[in-house]
Amino acid sequence: MYPDEEVAAAATAALLPALTALTAPAAAGAPATGRRIKASLILDQTDESEFPEAEASDIQAWHAAYLAEKKAPCPPEREPTEDQLAGLRHRVVTTKKTPYADFAISGPFGRKTYKLNKFRTWVPTGDGAYISREVPGPENHAVWLISWRVFAAACTMLGIIGTAALEAYEGCIEKLVALWGDAWHLIYQADDLFRAEHCERVRRAIAADVTAGNPSPPTWSAAAPWAATFLRAATDRNFWNEHVVQPATSWRSRGSKGKPQTVEETLTGHDSRPAAAGSHSVEPGAKRHKLTKGNRIAKLRDQVNHLSQGQPSGKGDKGGKGNKGGK
Repeated sequence: MYPDEEVAAAATAALLPALTALTAPAAAGAPATGRRIKASLILDQTDESEFPEAEASDIQAWHAAYLAEKKAPCPPEREPTEDQLAGLRHRVVTTKKTPYADFAISGPFGRKTYKLNKFRTWVPTGDGAYISREVPGPENHAVWLISWRVFAAACTMLGIIGTAALEAYEGCIEKLVALWGDAWHLIYQADDLFRAEHCERVRRAIAADVTAGNPSPPTWSAAAPWAATFLRAATDRNFWNEHVVQPATSWRSRGSKGKPQTVEETLTGHDSRPAAAGSHSVEPGAKRHKLTKGNRIAKLRDQVNHLSQGQPSGKGDKGGKGNKGGK
């Protein structure tokens, strides 16, 4: 063997393990080929990561877990999609992040029914006034509840949060709506903030208390901490006061009779928020038709006023005023 051939053989032998690793099938539990799903389309609009699709055996096991917990199959209107389940598992179980779903894109029957979901928020301008902005999210508590129940079903299937904690948190939001329903934008923003970020701080606080020798919450488990976290959130007055009660009180006091109105609402006397599913809205064409009909009535009134001029009756006096107003 020539020297060059010996060098080539040695190089090939050195690279062989790396080449074998690159061409070997994927490890068990992760298929070598399969669809990759972007989290920003399913679960969190700010998350650019990807996760693998769920396998059939996983989906069957998740639905069996729901049946064992609830003693009944998951209703279709509450059933999370396979991608939603796979995404939540990836977020909570694989990456150890908070149990969160963005309700602007996560709801029943997948993202396609919620991608246009928006709600209105009011931002202070600094001079005591507020300006209106539309941001992605459920427009009221009823719409929120639809998405929440899908999220709760997913948490039950995956064993992330127990039924008692989910019901306690849902009841907390319901109480806030009963007291501050006209400030829904504040309630939802606080809910979204808690599920996305603050519940991790609560988890760390509970873990620190337990490490320090303090009694742990009844449902606390370091391996599955989120049930205790959501239970504490349901009674966390400091968090809800800071993010809902205090700003809502200030907003009401400065908002002039409760909810500030946009220019369009002031002029038309109607709420210009996006209509909820199943409700009726006025089409632009219909609005123009109404204005055109009003113009025709005004012209007919002017013609009647001209014909009644010169008559000393009350109609003539009213007609004169009408002409003056018409001019």
